[in-house]
Amino acid sequence: MTFGFDALSPAEFEDLSRDLLGRELGVRFEAFGPGPDGGVDGRHAGAGAKTILQAKHYRLSDFDALARTMGKERRSIDLLAPDRYLLSTSRPMLPANKDRLAEIIGSALRTTADIFGYEDINALLRKFPEVQKSHVKLWLSGAGVLERVLHAATHNFTTLIRDDIVQKFMVYAENPSFQAGREILEKYHVLIVSGPPGVGKTTLAEMLCYLYLGEEWELIAIRSLDDAFAHIDDTRR
Repeated sequence: MTFGFDALSPAEFEDLSRDLLGRELGVRFEAFGPGPDGGVDGRHAGAGAKTILQAKHYRLSDFDALARTMGKERRSIDLLAPDRYLLSTSRPMLPANKDRLAEIIGSALRTTADIFGYEDINALLRKFPEVQKSHVKLWLSGAGVLERVLHAATHNFTTLIRDDIVQKFMVYAENPSFQAGREILEKYHVLIVSGPPGVGKTTLAEMLCYLYLGEEWELIAIRSLDDAFAHIDDTRR
């Protein structure tokens, strides 16, 4: 499966990059909150050596835009003086592209292999498939999973159309309630979502439904507990 990363925000792509490159290198990268990052999206310090990771979500931009941005980052990189600098980008890379970026970045970049482009990130996702599931928007946006979700969701929620579902994926910002809800469902097999109007109860419920549809569970829409009990079938997911 190949991912396009279009559904991810820049912050979500940073999270994905830290997870994947951390797995690849066998280290944990520190993460930082919103705000000027000074050229640091991830940092690992150990044994007196400092590794800096930057992530650039430029999937829909041309290469020159990425090159210009990295030119502006050069001063920050020089000031940081890392022992190793890593660049992750959602932009597809040609060998000539990596060579040009290496010239722009300077000596902090050990090798062009430390530039991870679109193709490299997808290769790491195939190498570490468990990372896919921990980034639910990424996993749900995968072609095979998305088609299963679209088919099942539009069959069960007749008011939804394909564009509605895709749009929800694009704008959904995962928060702690999603993981908490998932853990409750896995442990107790039931979840009650409550709260005042406008806090996102319906969106949370829908995204959890899409998650399980992607795992090939059958969705049955009910209007009462009697409906639920009537549809219990221990032989089916």
